[in-house]
Order: sequence, then C-alpha cells, then structure tokens
Amino acid sequence: MKMWQRIGFALLVITLLAGCSTEKASPQLPENRTVQKSLVEPLDAKNEAMGSQSSAPSSTETALKKAEEPRAAADEEVPPEQKVIYRADVQMRVSRFKQAREQLEKEARKLGGYIVNESESRDDRTLRGTIVFRIPQQRFQDFLSSLEKWAVEIPSKQIQGTDVTEEYVDLKSRLRAKQAVEKRLLELMKQAKKPEDLLNITNHLSQVQEEIERIKGRMRYLDDRIDYATVTVNLEQPVVLENPNAGLWQQILQSFVDSTAWLLNAFRRALVFLAAALPPLLILAAIGIPLWNRYRRRRASAPQPPDEN
Repeated sequence: MKMWQRIGFALLVITLLAGCSTEKASPQLPENRTVQKSLVEPLDAKNEAMGSQSSAPSSTETALKKAEEPRAAADEEVPPEQKVIYRADVQMRVSRFKQAREQLEKEARKLGGYIVNESESRDDRTLRGTIVFRIPQQRFQDFLSSLEKWAVEIPSKQIQGTDVTEEYVDLKSRLRAKQAVEKRLLELMKQAKKPEDLLNITNHLSQVQEEIERIKGRMRYLDDRIDYATVTVNLEQPVVLENPNAGLWQQILQSFVDSTAWLLNAFRRALVFLAAALPPLLILAAIGIPLWNRYRRRRASAPQPPDEN
C-alpha cells in the first residue's frame, strides 16, 4: 500500500514538473506582437491626425481650387469650321484716275464693302493713290475680278490667306472653361458667410472675368477680319505732258506764270523768315538802341578840339 502511494506521489511530481517546463518553453511572440501592434496603431493614427490638421487648407481655399480646376467637357466630334483671313494687294494703271476711283468705290458698296483708308499724291509724271477696301469674304473674288474692267494694266496682284482655325478653336475652349469657372465662383459667392471669404472669392472672380473679356475681344477681332477681307489698291495714272510744239505766245504766257509763281513763293518764304526772326531782332533792338543813343550823347558832350585856323 505504501508502495502505491509512493508511486502515485512520484507520478504527480513528474506531471507537475513537465507542465512547468512546457509553460516556460512556450514562446510569447503572438502576445508580444499583438501588444506592439496595438501600441503602434494609436501612434500612427495620432501622427496622421496631426499631419492632416497641419496640412489641411481652409474650406474656402479648397472650394476655390476646385472651382478653378478645369472640368473635362464632352466636346462634339464635329470638325471645326475653317477660319481664314484674306488679304490682297493690287497695283493698277489707269487712264482716268478719278473715274477709276469712283467706279471702284461704287463696286465695293454694291458688294457690301466700304473704304477704310485713302491717300493721294502727285509728281511731275505720275498721279498716284492708295485705297484700302473691306469686302465681305463671300464677294472677295468678285471684287478682284471687277478690277480688270477699269485697269489699263495690272502689273502686280498678291493674294494672301492666313488660317486662324487653330487659334479660334483654342479661344473657344478657353472661353468655355473660364465661363464654367465664373459660374462656380458665383455660386461660392452666394454661399460665403465670412467677409474675408467673400473678398477672396471676389478677387478670383474679377481675374476670371477680365480674362473672359480679353478672350472675347480677340475673338471679335478675328471674326471681323474673317468676315471682311482687306483689299489694298494702288492706282497710277501717267500725267499728260504739255505739247512741246506750243505757240510763242503760249510759251511766253507760261513763262510769265512760272516766274510770278516763283516770286510769290519767294515772298512767302521771306515773310516766314521775318516772322521767325522778329523776336530775336526785337531783343537786339531793345538792347542796342539805348546803347547807341548813349554813345551819341557822350560823343556830342565831349569837348571839341580847337580849330587850328
């Protein structure tokens, strides 16, 4: 009986020792990892919260940035209409300058055009004039063809076309984008409650509206140049020389007229010279006359030498 008690006590001791050794040998890594993870996560969350608070912009600035971001617009897959600015320079020789000029103006008005600039000059041999027309683009070729009716000769003709389609399409896209930004800024202005937010939005809105006006102005200029072509016509008429076989009395009369014109021209130039020289002459007279009178008085008061006779 005592033997079995001793054996049972020995088994109990062995069991207890085996349990303690197993408990000491079992690793604690899962629990340590869990603890480390639980400690790291709050720190990371805290750092992220602090970073977001320090870097987060104000609600007004965020709204303005979103308002100014271009939104992708679904453009129609339609090829743009070609935009071309036409210009022509024509040199004409005519037999009757005034008649040709009147006919050209009449033809331009008939086609819906008008004159924007005109000049005229003359020398001993040629009467010249330059006329700048604006002609509707649809009647541009018709007007150029009509020039041959009143020209004795057309020494030169230059026609130039400038394609501005790409620039025009770009302007339209920029205008749509700026108008969309303007609309969003107006909506933000209605929602603004703080004075500083309202002032900030107003400044952005004024800049956008100024850019819109610049784009519209450029588009209006291009539309005008596209709708009306510019035609510059240089007219030349040889001056008819006088008959060298004119009679004696005609030559005498012409010489008298020429000499009279020369004398009148010389007289006009003399008057212009006197008018220009009058102020300094008056100053010299105001200084010189008193000095001359003083000199004469001194000479008169000086004692005369005795007469030897």
